Amino acid sequence: MDRQVAQVERAFGSWPSKISAELITRAAPSLSGLQSYGDTLYWVENRPWEAGRSVIMCRRANGDIFDILPTPYSHNSRVHEYGGTAYVVTEKELYFVNATDQRIYQISFKKNSKPKPITPSGPWRFADLIIDHDQKSIIAVCEQHDADAKPKNYLARIALDEPISEIKCLVSGADFYAYPRLSDDGTKLCWIQWDHPYMPWDNTQLWVADINQDAISNKKNVAGKNLDESIFQPQWSPNNQLYYVSDLNNWWNIYRVIDDKREIILKSEKEFASPLWQLGMSTYCFLSQEKIGCIWTEQGDWYPGIIDVNRQVLFAIDTHYSSMTSVCLHQGALCMIAGAPLVPSEIVAITPKQNATILYSPASIPLDKEDLSQPESIFFNSGNAQEVH
Repeated sequence: MDRQVAQVERAFGSWPSKISAELITRAAPSLSGLQSYGDTLYWVENRPWEAGRSVIMCRRANGDIFDILPTPYSHNSRVHEYGGTAYVVTEKELYFVNATDQRIYQISFKKNSKPKPITPSGPWRFADLIIDHDQKSIIAVCEQHDADAKPKNYLARIALDEPISEIKCLVSGADFYAYPRLSDDGTKLCWIQWDHPYMPWDNTQLWVADINQDAISNKKNVAGKNLDESIFQPQWSPNNQLYYVSDLNNWWNIYRVIDDKREIILKSEKEFASPLWQLGMSTYCFLSQEKIGCIWTEQGDWYPGIIDVNRQVLFAIDTHYSSMTSVCLHQGALCMIAGAPLVPSEIVAITPKQNATILYSPASIPLDKEDLSQPESIFFNSGNAQEVH
């Protein structure tokens, strides 16, 4: 005999559910901005239950995890409005952009330290911070919003040996900038730039210049001259070779510059990048001079692996994760923020011999798998007979 289920009518929006708004916000704080310095791993955690405050956190080598930013400070940049990673670490301090006033603050790692501003109040916003150790300064993407004027973007230098630093323009002329990166020997600076009406996933240019205390010199446009490619995440290798991701062959593949000429590292119908919605995004790192730890997307899912540069071979690493972002090298491992339909974002370390070790998992969802729908990749033919994903 079939069991009869009585139908119940309820007002719209009143149906009982185990899934509440509070459960979702506490179960899935967003993670971003993964960075490594020494034996410590750093990241940003956005907390809806603290009115959306973004807290910079860290994990020490002994496994201790704690907040670095005290209340009410919050990490957030409004450069390009979408912002992105806006903090950088040294041995003794952390520098970050504070949400409310967009100034750069310094906080010491000494116990009970309080943040103090190093940039003046004014029309400036900052993101994508790096340290120039030789010149004792920060280099950052700066966006200046003067009254009744179009916002100006440029690369700025901010001295670290002054109480309140003057903001000095280092590179200007384009509408937008991203990824200022210093070579390991401190002699060269690279960056990407683009202009209206393009978006960074349409057309960008990669530039390199010599750098000293006062200015840059010998600027070279090493990729994107013809405005026919999107360039993502330029990065210097341990032997000071410039690598970057480009979609020149219609796939975001990794290239490098040798004697002012480009060389593809691995030709593949895989995407080793994603649209640059926020500054500081990262999809690869150098495990050594010959090996690149990376992630790529294929048919909607993300995968981790290692590229042997000399052999031009990709070794995939099997995990149960399908979403991956914010790659960095930490203590010899490929680290990233990873998740899946049934796994909230967590920080993991991946090595070829060990699939994934969880370093930080902020929350869990106390629900049965049957309570959650799982997405799946689908394909269909468009009107012009092309396959759409």
